[in-house]
Amino acid sequence: MRPEVIRLLVNSDTHSPNKFRVKGTLSNVPSFKDAFSGKDGDPMINDITKRVVIW
Repeated sequence: MRPEVIRLLVNSDTHSPNKFRVKGTLSNVPSFKDAFSGKDGDPMINDITKRVVIW
């Protein structure tokens, strides 16, 4: 997808872009990392310094 289209969708669509809907969420969940024996730096695991913590 072209950058212009992505920019338009991010600004006008209530949903996040497809690649962030699952990967972005799961990559921040410690139990996902544990369940799949993930290591910091793996493609589906965010490094602890980059994880989003809401609560």
